[in-house]
Amino acid sequence: MTTYSVKEVFKRLKSLKITSNEESVRRWLRTGKLNVLLEEAIREQMWYEIVHRNIFEGLVEIKKSRLKECIDFKHYSKDFFSYCWNQLNQKNLGCIVPRVPYLLDSFLYDSQKIKMDDNYEMLEEQVIFALIEYLRVQKIKH
Repeated sequence: MTTYSVKEVFKRLKSLKITSNEESVRRWLRTGKLNVLLEEAIREQMWYEIVHRNIFEGLVEIKKSRLKECIDFKHYSKDFFSYCWNQLNQKNLGCIVPRVPYLLDSFLYDSQKIKMDDNYEMLEEQVIFALIEYLRVQKIKH
């Protein structure tokens, strides 16, 4: 079994953008939290490696009528619906209907891994509601 120094672990965690403070690594070692963080980081890294090989479970088509239903359900405005639909069409990768590739419990949009909203049963709803929330936050930032 390989043993690593705190500095080596810190350097690796910093490269994974988990922490920028060596003292955090020491605290996590004392409390036993480091194993959980490493498992999450490994899963995240594996997800991106698979995505970069273009291996997805499938694609979810985002239909305009379905997007409108979901936005109405959230009581968001018609302007927000237009914003969302325009954003989706800008990133539709040359398809008539915007599609979102998914893998396990996340999907890829705008080069971002977005976790599906597991408050809904249907895969389509899990993706659309998470996507609506992502776009809402992006709109607020700009």
